Amino acid sequence: MKLNKIPDNKIPKELEWQKDLLKELLAKRPVSNDPAALEKHHGSIGDSYREIGLLSYQQELSPKEIREYLSRAAQSLLHMHEVRKKPAPQEDRSPWLFQTTMALVVCFGQPSERDTAARILLHQYHNPPYAELNSLAGLLELYKPVLLGRSPDAAELARLLGACSSDTASKNEQGFVLPQLQALQSMEKKDAKGWEAALASLLKSHEAEAKRGEYKLLTDGFICLPALMLAQLGRERGMQCSLKSPYLPLFLLERAGE
Repeated sequence: MKLNKIPDNKIPKELEWQKDLLKELLAKRPVSNDPAALEKHHGSIGDSYREIGLLSYQQELSPKEIREYLSRAAQSLLHMHEVRKKPAPQEDRSPWLFQTTMALVVCFGQPSERDTAARILLHQYHNPPYAELNSLAGLLELYKPVLLGRSPDAAELARLLGACSSDTASKNEQGFVLPQLQALQSMEKKDAKGWEAALASLLKSHEAEAKRGEYKLLTDGFICLPALMLAQLGRERGMQCSLKSPYLPLFLLERAGE
């Protein structure tokens, strides 16, 4: 399945390499119980599980196998965030990675892992507090109560919607953060058409990055995980997504019979 610009002949080799790497990582123990060592240990394993899951999807392997790898990625990446202590002033912690983690937890994780994800503190995933990432971090804070079946903060949602739809909003804010905010707002209003329109906008931005932008040579381009997360959250609220896109594999959300 052609999803971005990664050469087709490289993907099977990369998949086998990642599986070998994962075996090595799982055989190792953290050098100590130091939080930094544990963070590195869980992060490396989680990233490898994620890569294998995404590569397996591109290769159209068993849905059950794909879900298993992505479930384990959710677990390990969540542990990575959970063990983090307060960062040094310039220590890099990416809200993009926490967004991926949160999406994997919602789509493939256990119910208890949603509770854990909702307890992850801002400093555990966003540092230094770059202004250009504040809207994304704000979005992730809004997701936390939604993961637990509650409503996001209405005033903060309205504030971020205004900021991300303004003329001064960045490309990422307009293309990736804004559609998610709109989807959350539509879910609150039980507006299925608005929710699906927001997902379509998010998928359009993702596809552009997968074919011509930052995701064209990355496995991140294979699945729009935030859109899949919103599809799952909407489904739990009685909303059915009818969008058809290879970047939105809704069949992976089906677990009946496993």
